[in-house]
Amino acid sequence: MNGDASQVNHHAVRHILLVEDQAIIALSEKDTLETNGFVVTIASSGEAALEKLAREPEIRLVLMDIDLGRGMDGTQTASRILEERSVPIVFLTNHTERDYVERVREITNYGYIVKNSGEFVLIESIEMAFRLFEANQRIESERSLLRTLMESLPDYLFVKDRESRFITTNTAHLRAVGVHRHEDVVGMTDFDLFPRELAQRYYHDEQRVMETGTALINRIETVVTHDGESRRFLTTKVPWFDDNRVIRGVIGISRDVTDREPDRR
Repeated sequence: MNGDASQVNHHAVRHILLVEDQAIIALSEKDTLETNGFVVTIASSGEAALEKLAREPEIRLVLMDIDLGRGMDGTQTASRILEERSVPIVFLTNHTERDYVERVREITNYGYIVKNSGEFVLIESIEMAFRLFEANQRIESERSLLRTLMESLPDYLFVKDRESRFITTNTAHLRAVGVHRHEDVVGMTDFDLFPRELAQRYYHDEQRVMETGTALINRIETVVTHDGESRRFLTTKVPWFDDNRVIRGVIGISRDVTDREPDRR
């Protein structure tokens, strides 16, 4: 008894917008969803769906029929929704033809349910959509936090893949190597930015870090920048592990120490 009540309370905060132009079908689906603890708002057209989303910010998922009669269809409505809000959209349809599937692939969606698949498939598909969306939100939040951290530091930070190609870098590093946009440096290597001898040394150092899993700590390097100035950098490079402890690349941080007194020890 207590377990059932907690499950209903868990789902009660999950508000679904059901977009379905067939009234009888909409009421049947609403009953099924509410029986499983969800809060449901019905919209009978794409235009009505946009209005309800604007008025009801508590909506957390859209269950969208593709065929909506006159006016916007489900795919058009979904595109308009995603221009306004980040919300998971699950498509619901009678169609299984390839062209219908292709239509929804171009839209950020979290599922494609064939009508009359049964209550279990419907509820599990919605649960999966919520889990995927929440996971994606966490990833985006972590990326935003990482970007804020990278941009807040005066040091030069970069991430490279197994082939020592840049994946990302901060603005301070971009300025140092003479590149103006982050997207321009993606896929580059040091051979695109520095003299060959220097780039070769960087490459060998990074490959050794990735092969051994051992960091290279506080190496002093003298670099001629893109504007011809000779600068001294204190550089650390560490292996980048994924969640399975597989090395995916290298993370580097360099600090300009040109104006500091050399260590005479």
